[in-house]
Amino acid sequence: MTSQLTLFGLLTAILLSACSGSKNTANTNKFSDDEMVKIHELKDHRNTDELLVYLKSDEKNYVAEAALALCSVGDSMAVEALKSCFLAQANISIEEVSIQQNCALALFQSYRKMSEEDFLELQHAALTTEVESILMWTFGKHGAFNPGNVVLIIDTEHQDQHDKFYNLGIAKALYEWLGRKKWSAQTIEAALELAKAPHVDEVRIWSAAYLGRLTRMPNEEVSKVFTGESGKPAKELYELLTAETNPLVKLFLAQALGNFSDPQKTQLALSQLQSENDYRVTVALLDALGEKDFEACKQTAAAFIGNDNSHIEMAAASFLSKYAKPHDLAYLESLNEKAAFWRSKSILLGGMLRSSNPLEMHDFVFEALAKAPHPWARAEIFQALNPYHIYLDTLLKMYPFEAPVAKTYCLEAMAHMALEVAQTQAKTVANVRNILAKALRQNDAFEVYTAALQLQQAAFQISTIDNLNATIDSALMQWPLPQYFETNVELQKLKRVYEGGKAEEVHQELAFNNPIDWAYVKRLPKEQKLKIDTWKGSIIITLDVEGAPGTVAQIAKLAENGFYNDLIWHRVIRNFVVQGGDPLGNGTGSAKGTLRSEFNMDQYREGAVGIASAGKDTESCQFFITHNYTPHLNGRYTIIGYVTEGMDVVHQLQVNDPIVSVSLVEEN
Repeated sequence: MTSQLTLFGLLTAILLSACSGSKNTANTNKFSDDEMVKIHELKDHRNTDELLVYLKSDEKNYVAEAALALCSVGDSMAVEALKSCFLAQANISIEEVSIQQNCALALFQSYRKMSEEDFLELQHAALTTEVESILMWTFGKHGAFNPGNVVLIIDTEHQDQHDKFYNLGIAKALYEWLGRKKWSAQTIEAALELAKAPHVDEVRIWSAAYLGRLTRMPNEEVSKVFTGESGKPAKELYELLTAETNPLVKLFLAQALGNFSDPQKTQLALSQLQSENDYRVTVALLDALGEKDFEACKQTAAAFIGNDNSHIEMAAASFLSKYAKPHDLAYLESLNEKAAFWRSKSILLGGMLRSSNPLEMHDFVFEALAKAPHPWARAEIFQALNPYHIYLDTLLKMYPFEAPVAKTYCLEAMAHMALEVAQTQAKTVANVRNILAKALRQNDAFEVYTAALQLQQAAFQISTIDNLNATIDSALMQWPLPQYFETNVELQKLKRVYEGGKAEEVHQELAFNNPIDWAYVKRLPKEQKLKIDTWKGSIIITLDVEGAPGTVAQIAKLAENGFYNDLIWHRVIRNFVVQGGDPLGNGTGSAKGTLRSEFNMDQYREGAVGIASAGKDTESCQFFITHNYTPHLNGRYTIIGYVTEGMDVVHQLQVNDPIVSVSLVEEN
């Protein structure tokens, strides 16, 4: 039987503990304690053996910290020790509950598959329902806990702490279970029931996120569950969407409409589009529309072209472009003229090409390229041209004169076009192959990365390219590890392919190369603020110094040294993230050293600030900010803090917007 420990009791004890003593240390971080430094240093060196020693310490706070450190290490060899440590906690105290929570989270990060027997054993020993909730989440990820087999505790009138954590655990387990492509009519029913949980936003968010994530599953199978004989699941979704007032829940419910098509869905979407005030929900509704909704919804979607919110306009443009028919060509052209944002124009251009004879669009394409306000806009047009090999000769002439970024996308488009004609135009393919080989010698990491990636395609693989191995070796020296990880790895893959192997045989792990400056960490306040100035306003981030000390120290030092000043936001995905901090401005750049991934109890919600990576322990300087909950990122990307002021600015940012400066905010 799970013992009960109220959240109020825990918080009270924490506050009393914090208030004891005469010295005010409210914003002093924990790394004045040398043992804490040692534990995190062991974490940074991925030293599992010595961290396991701390799990047997008499000092409970060090046990909890070591378990938390093992979350970042993710070593399957630590599983048995973590289970033993979890089971050894028998007293309901802040320290022992914290140990169990951290052990459960470290098991979540383990690569070793857990069993249902493991879950039942640990569940029986859980000190609180909050710990049990983390166990459900953990074992849902490992596929050892089927959340569709449990009895839900849904009380529409009352929700106590036990119900909240129990239901949250089930909702998280549902989401992780789906990540393993496991779902059923029962799990859908459970998620719909949990989405009704009153006054518990987090439970509703996670269950709604599950319903939205179902769109990644085989659509026909999911659709049958929603719109089967009774049609009950679809009706329940309609009711939930109509009644929901929290946009963070509602946007996922709107996404879930993409699981099926029927006339009632179309009418509901139209009604919601005309009345919704939160742009994220509007975007989700537009993205959920399908081909069968086109005729009924195209006028409503078209009304959003010219909207002052770029995300809404792009979502509308995507829907209209994807499902337009040949007779809609003139209509799309008029909308292209009306569009306020350059990315929307590129999307609509793609729709025009699909809806017409692409050759007849030649003049329009050239006019669009001439009017493009900057290289990123030209890059998006080149992406739109990818499927149309009739433009290959034109791009071959333009490629040498293009600016960085646009030049790379032009190269990628040429490669795609050449592959389309590989069976009939051998001379053209050979020409593009030689251009790709020469691109390996360029001084642009993004261009080299793209060339290396494309040359791995079978149609481009030929041993007669002069000195290709020598060219690859030279490029590997020009783009070394760890700084140019992504470019270097693609070059390694290309080399492996030309040696007769397979690209997937390349597995690159980076050696420890960037020690933490602990003297610098100790000087940072526990809640150090970071300020990002943009043309659209300022963003204030409260950094998690104690949760991710190595990463926070690196980002803070780079900011102090002016590293981020005058860079751009190079990646913006609607209803997902904005990303910046790349010194090359294209997604392939980094600082000189790489960082270790650092995971803890922080989770991706609206305004979470994460560090981009190309895999575990490859982080450097690029960061992103989330538009809303993005639970699929949990445990995969380091979180360094949360936006505490300026989320309205984050929601306005577009690709190529400048980062004016990034600086630390001095503590008053």
